[in-house]
Formats: sequence, C-alpha cells, structure tokens
Amino acid sequence: MGSNSGEAGYFLVNILATNDAAKGLGPFNWSRYSNPELDHLTETAMATIDDAARERLLMQAESMAMEDLAVIPLFQTVNVWATRKPVAYAPRADERTVAMSATLIR
Repeated sequence: MGSNSGEAGYFLVNILATNDAAKGLGPFNWSRYSNPELDHLTETAMATIDDAARERLLMQAESMAMEDLAVIPLFQTVNVWATRKPVAYAPRADERTVAMSATLIR
C-alpha cells in the first residue's frame, strides 16, 4: 500500500490503528489488530507539528508494529516506469503515476 502523504502516518492510522469509527481510526484494519500503546503513539504523532518529533514518533510506532508482527506482507509491489528519450519521469512518493511527472529532456 502506498502512502498518500509520503509518511507512515497514513498506514498507521488506516491499517494498524484499533478500529474506532467514532475517531476515524483503523477503517481498513480488517485483521482487528489492536495495541493501545501503538494507537497512542500514532495519535500523538498525527497531532505533532514539529517534523523531527513527528518522524521520531512514527518510527517508534513502526518499530512497535514490526515487533508485534502486526502485518505479514504476502508480497511487495515494485513500481517500474519506463520512458525513452526525450522523456524523463520522476516517480512520486505516493506511488501514483501522473502525466505531470513526465518532463522533456533537452
């Protein structure tokens, strides 16, 4: 799953947070994984404006999820883009392919 924001918060909020419709958390947590400590870290990170502090919190939450084996990846997709001269393509962090990312090489 790609990240719309380019950071782990999207994945943590939507896939790993304890399902809580009232808070809008875990809508795609179909395994019903639940870890209150991870939820707290995720919510704190998502409310943190300082980029460095937010990154530290997200990395801590990711590490916790990995230690818990919160998800077991069955496969990992790899995006591949090919162009030919004079076109270059700049991949996006959200893994989307959009025409605006293509440029002409001079």
